[in-house]
Amino acid sequence: MYVEAKGTGSDAEPIEKTPTTTTETRSNLDRRSTLLAAGGLALSGAISAFTTAAAAAGPAKATEATTVSVAASAAKAAGTSSVPTVYFGNGCFWGRQHDFVVAETEILGRKPDQLTSVTGYAGGARGAAPDGRVCYYYANDASVYERRGHAEVVRVGLAPPGSSSASPEEQEKAMRAFAQVYFSQFVPRKTRDGKLLALRQDPQDAGPGYRNVVGLPGGIRSPLFKILEEERAKSSLASAITLVEGRGNDFENGRPSEDDEVGKVFIYDSVSLPFFAAERWHQFHNGLGKSFDKTYRKGYKKAAEEAGAFGDTGCPEFPFL
Repeated sequence: MYVEAKGTGSDAEPIEKTPTTTTETRSNLDRRSTLLAAGGLALSGAISAFTTAAAAAGPAKATEATTVSVAASAAKAAGTSSVPTVYFGNGCFWGRQHDFVVAETEILGRKPDQLTSVTGYAGGARGAAPDGRVCYYYANDASVYERRGHAEVVRVGLAPPGSSSASPEEQEKAMRAFAQVYFSQFVPRKTRDGKLLALRQDPQDAGPGYRNVVGLPGGIRSPLFKILEEERAKSSLASAITLVEGRGNDFENGRPSEDDEVGKVFIYDSVSLPFFAAERWHQFHNGLGKSFDKTYRKGYKKAAEEAGAFGDTGCPEFPFL
């Protein structure tokens, strides 16, 4: 997937283009000079500026900063306190994050500085690149998330940040709310012979980077899996969605071991296959074909970042988007 934009600033309308084959994926990774009309800047210029800044900091400092950032992100994802975090993925993470933020504010009553919904990457058997990064397509090939087997996901916490603990009842309430949101994100379709399908909201996105995934501490052996399965069974698309144990996507001869399949959701152990936060510009972004209000894009984003929900990843950033 790569992105072009119409318009300027955060109100730019994103046009997300998705590779449908391994060959197209490789081709898209080389589209570094694609013009991003938003802000009137060329992508090549933005990457050049990022590279120059990194070089000025010196290789040792740049590597150290990147490693610390990724380690901090992984620590948050693993739930180093007694409150676990989970992640969900089914297509482009922009609109999906908004859905989870709505659940946090309207169902769980969380304030902007208590939001835990963060876009990122997870589920890849190859983990992070040698330099500790996992990045979007606008980085070197070794750190590109899809190359490392990851899918786009949204991480959520079962309690607000800063909570040293949460009761089992509070955690269950949060898990059920997030699971309900997740299964509601699928779109029902019927084949000509009447078979019910559970499609993503962005069927034009294809490939293992957009596959359906859920990460739980302990995977299918987690107590949370029972809640997830119960909510799937209650869903109107229960017969069209299957939860299967995943071991992490890898590639052999260019073919993914866990691919994008309609109605199949891979369940991962979020401890062994941790979450890596996405770049700042992917956080609280407009959806595909959907514009979210300024309170969400600016106010919530600022509050969440200041509260430490996300931060620097060491990957290229595009602040004009």
